[in-house]
Amino acid sequence: MRLVVISGFLGSGKTTAMLCFARELTQAKRKVALIVNEIGEIGIDNVVLQQAGANVWELLGGCICCTLAGTLSTTLEMLATEYNPDIVLMEPSGASLPDAVKSGLRHVKQAPIEVSWLTLVDPLRLEELVAVLEPLMEAHLRAADAAIITKAAVATSEQLAAARSWVAGLRPDVPCFCADLASHEPQLPLRAILPCLS
Repeated sequence: MRLVVISGFLGSGKTTAMLCFARELTQAKRKVALIVNEIGEIGIDNVVLQQAGANVWELLGGCICCTLAGTLSTTLEMLATEYNPDIVLMEPSGASLPDAVKSGLRHVKQAPIEVSWLTLVDPLRLEELVAVLEPLMEAHLRAADAAIITKAAVATSEQLAAARSWVAGLRPDVPCFCADLASHEPQLPLRAILPCLS
């Protein structure tokens, strides 16, 4: 089972990315499941995500990287045995610590899960977020197999260049893409970002 973690701080476009990629994968006849981590007790994203035609599982009331680590492994085990998806798209909360999420994944008792990690970078707020949350932002990027600079349609060329420079400064080896994932016809297929999904 392939797990694709879509991380990024609040407002970076994680839910939009999940919806975009879930539609793409279901249209390609891939069996997709979505895991959404809501820190609050009431889920919001799942209503939007169900529009993609995928099954949605919510983990409420905590963060995947700490209080819900057991629930995450249980959820993944249940998905593997009862639903057997080709790909699971997972959106951790923006406050999740990547190392702790990865540690929680080691408790899954099913066959090994192949994990890919996408980190979304918001060019409109990057300077402010790095100033306040630099260790968390860097941790997400250091975990990434690929980075996506979102909101390309509304960001200025200077903002996009600054975001690319920030990514390259920390991870010159990571593939970096710019995209407007909110577009009805996004030009950035997930399989182009993660060729392992082809």
